[in-house]
Amino acid sequence: SNDMKHDWAYAYIQEPDATKVYKGFLLIKCQHCGKMKGFCAKKPMSSYICDCGGETQLNRMQEADADCECGKRWIYKTNADDAIIEVNCIACGNPIDMSYNPRRHIYKTIQESRRR
Repeated sequence: SNDMKHDWAYAYIQEPDATKVYKGFLLIKCQHCGKMKGFCAKKPMSSYICDCGGETQLNRMQEADADCECGKRWIYKTNADDAIIEVNCIACGNPIDMSYNPRRHIYKTIQESRRR
């Protein structure tokens, strides 16, 4: 009924910290098996079910900027806590490595020139 929808919306406004909802490009690390999965969420979601069956709540998500050599750029939200994470370019399939910048709380692409 409409009443339930209204109550849910009201509760959500009252407790913004309780559960965050995300959509768009997400790069989720399973809290159970540690596997990373990148995908585009068309509907807002507050938790993610991994192939292993484990459920991961989505909170404290940070930005991850994936700049591919093919020129495409993908901006993800991620719950990863690793120093370096990897995602494959959606356009060309190349792996994109990103390193965590603790000052800015963001993952940035590791440029080829910096690797050598």
